[in-house]
Amino acid sequence: MIERSNRRSIIFSGGPKENNKKEVLKAYYFVSLTLIVRRKSTILAKEQEQERLTIIFNHNNRIPMNSFEKVKNYLLDMGHEISHESVEDNLFVVNNENQGICNLMLDCEGEVLVMEQHIFDIEEKDAAFLKRLLQINRELIHGAFVLDEEGRRVLFRDTLALENLDRNELESSINAMAIALVEHAEEFMDVAAK
Repeated sequence: MIERSNRRSIIFSGGPKENNKKEVLKAYYFVSLTLIVRRKSTILAKEQEQERLTIIFNHNNRIPMNSFEKVKNYLLDMGHEISHESVEDNLFVVNNENQGICNLMLDCEGEVLVMEQHIFDIEEKDAAFLKRLLQINRELIHGAFVLDEEGRRVLFRDTLALENLDRNELESSINAMAIALVEHAEEFMDVAAK
């Protein structure tokens, strides 16, 4: 191995102190290797900067571009039937009879995924039933049973942030609704029959 001082003298003096071809080849190899490493590290730094800028750009524009496809892939992966989808409105309508899902609407517009399913209609506002809905909501892990704007329809509703939504979170929300429907089916059928 050539000592550091000898490398410098070989490089700057135009040749080795001794006329030794091995020393010249080692010096040439060392200079070439140094240039290659520097070039590769410059290229790597540029690639890393480009990747960083791409991540920042995608992060800032991710929700409008990717959320619809991401939610669609999650729904299909979970085995749900998409009966209607609108790319323009970022909207899905999903069915899965095994889980009690019937026309579950998922709206991916904006930064929040809004999930709503109509459960049943109510004719008159029964204070005892509305109180019971609030008690049921307290037991739910995800989402809530709510009334629509007119107060005539009971809906299941949940909202999830799209920015960091993962499959487990979406699946947990849908499962929470399915479990709540099974647990309270009898109560709901009694009220819906009135």
